[in-house]
Amino acid sequence: MFFMVILSACHVEDKTSDIESPTESGETEGSTCTAARSQSIIYRDVEGVGLTGTLSLPAGDGPFPAVVLVPGGGFAKADPENPGMTAWTQHLLNNDVAVFAITYEVVTDVSPVPLYPGPVIDVTCAAHFIYNNSQKNCISPEQIFLMGESAGGNLVTLAGLGAGAVDDCASEAAGPIPVAGVIDYYGPVNWTTLAGDRERGDSGIVGLIQPEQHYTGSDCLDPTDPLCIQASAFTWSSPDNPPFFIAHSKADQVIPVAQSIDLEPALHAAGPAPTLRTVDTLPHGWWAAFSSPEGAAVRDEVLLWIRSSSP
Repeated sequence: MFFMVILSACHVEDKTSDIESPTESGETEGSTCTAARSQSIIYRDVEGVGLTGTLSLPAGDGPFPAVVLVPGGGFAKADPENPGMTAWTQHLLNNDVAVFAITYEVVTDVSPVPLYPGPVIDVTCAAHFIYNNSQKNCISPEQIFLMGESAGGNLVTLAGLGAGAVDDCASEAAGPIPVAGVIDYYGPVNWTTLAGDRERGDSGIVGLIQPEQHYTGSDCLDPTDPLCIQASAFTWSSPDNPPFFIAHSKADQVIPVAQSIDLEPALHAAGPAPTLRTVDTLPHGWWAAFSSPEGAAVRDEVLLWIRSSSP
């Protein structure tokens, strides 16, 4: 059973000065953790194409909490080395949290339509990989979190709710995804309302953009379309929901804040109450706006939430 702790925003000290320099072998001097501090891993094979992630460990012995970090990119790209991913990876490492920054299946000219649930299964398999290899990588198996922004926020939300829970990774990967919590930065999580949310806003975006239609298999203008319902978070919410931290900006003109505001009661109706944090002025893509007081406050609360939500 998971328990939700709701926190007020406060400052967390970044422990950059406490990080020791690794030795040439990847170990920190004097550490009993012998795992490589950074390693590139193929975590899933999809029709002969290996999906990769970079597992980075903090200095010290562990066992460490771990975050599966999932980039955005409008379902058309998934760059684990973009500036936001790099900033979050370093911040988490500086605060003793391991990071698995991943790629996943994206929309291409030859990818299936709908692409869903493929990328959700990818995120699920990434979490299972970390769980199944936690001991040798000095990771606490009870402290694995999912975190993503925009399209990545959609994927971590659905994976955390069990939409990708199929026996598709390895024999030991069957069953519920082993996560302690989900951090969703402004993900599109309700395809049945997104076109209307955009129409009521001032985004200039009409309906779903092409990669979103490719991902869902529909333009989702009909809110009763089964494809759009199946790919939406409310379909998967249950009493088994893990804790959620949801962050969104009221100024977001790409994914309107209504998506997150409506997600909160959908999750709470079935499971534990999520934490929802909104900011007022930051544009879409703000998750690594650490120089902004609003962005830094949410960043610090996310770290406190990870620590408090660990079993």
